[in-house]
Formats: sequence, C-alpha cells, structure tokens
Amino acid sequence: MNKLLVPAITVFIASCSSTFTKTGDVSHHALSPDCEIAVYTTPPKKDFDELGVVEFKPMPFIGYPGSISSAKSQASPFACANGGNALLLWEANGIGQYLKGTVIRIN
Repeated sequence: MNKLLVPAITVFIASCSSTFTKTGDVSHHALSPDCEIAVYTTPPKKDFDELGVVEFKPMPFIGYPGSISSAKSQASPFACANGGNALLLWEANGIGQYLKGTVIRIN
C-alpha cells in the first residue's frame, strides 16, 4: 500500500502544476534558471515582447496563488526558461487568487 501512495501523490501534485503556453511571435534565449523577474499588475510603460501565458493551477490544500510573491515563484521558472524578465499578472478571481499571468521580456 505504501509503495503506491508516494507515486500517486507525486502524480496528483504534478497534474496540479502551472502550465506555460507560448504566445506572440517573438522568442528569446533562456536565462539562468534562477533569474530575477519583475512583476507588474498593469502593462509597463516600457517596450516589451509578449512571450507566453502562465495558467496557474490550484495546489492541493492551498488553491491558486493568493499573493504576488506566490504567483511570482510559480511563474519564475517559465519566465526564465523562455527568456522573460517580467511577469504581468492580469487575471484574478473574485477572492484574490491569481489565475493567469503573461510572461514578458522588457526591452
């Protein structure tokens, strides 16, 4: 029984992880995996390229990201891997949880 429990939990948690979908027509080289990204809640007043959308999935017992720092930590790996240096958080539900964010590259 215990031999099945750990793989089942791992599959469950992995199926709840966020996803990245490339959008736009511009690509950038990946940055280091621990790159620092800026977070915006309105479009920055700088030129930027849209790279993709992160769709946050609810985590077990936690739900969707409920803070900017939580959303940033979940989106950072996607941003860095796709050359992004910022995240534009733009969709939240009615209880303050973030559902989506756009990975961008500020020029």
